[in-house]
Amino acid sequence: MKRLTHIALCLCLGLVLLGCGSANTKAQITPNALAMQIKQGSAPLILDVRTAEEYAEGHIPGAVNIEYRQIPDQVKALQNFQNQTVVVYCERGVRAGRAETSLLEAGFTAVIQLRGDISAWREADLPIEVNSPNLGDQKPPSRL
Repeated sequence: MKRLTHIALCLCLGLVLLGCGSANTKAQITPNALAMQIKQGSAPLILDVRTAEEYAEGHIPGAVNIEYRQIPDQVKALQNFQNQTVVVYCERGVRAGRAETSLLEAGFTAVIQLRGDISAWREADLPIEVNSPNLGDQKPPSRL
């Protein structure tokens, strides 16, 4: 049963990456599909491209915070993920779109946006992590 669920999830992600519309349609993943990947321990790199303050107030579990304006300066730190799926999100999509463009221009091959961004994540009542107010204590995940 677990294998069947994993196969179904891979097929859904494949459809998301291929898209159903025109060539201008950007790849997206739904909040529920991403939450399932997180729960199963198979989530891609998740980039929260909002400000550090917004991130500290609540973010998707396991998300790494790099403000969208800092993406070009952080490409080298993200190099290990250049050929892997990277999910980007912000509050409503504008900053995530800019981060996606920066990553694609830097040679990243599989950048996708969270459909509806964190607003849709909250509306779906999915888990949110909250950091302590002291941002200086925030440590990046060991996978970076």
